[in-house]
Amino acid sequence: LMGTCVIVIGLIGISRIYLGAHYLSDVLAGYAAGLCWFISVLLFEKSLVFLRLYKKFEISLKAKQ
Repeated sequence: LMGTCVIVIGLIGISRIYLGAHYLSDVLAGYAAGLCWFISVLLFEKSLVFLRLYKKFEISLKAKQ
């Protein structure tokens, strides 16, 4: 599924250049912005998971005391 998504995204970028709607630099900047956003969302999600696990661990330590 991920491979298909990457191919579709690439084809959309190529079609935008081919149709003359955007320059190569526009498409590459869009890819870079999308990648930055994707990484930001992944890091945010991982931090939420970490905080949730930390709180659960903290509660279990308090219960043992």
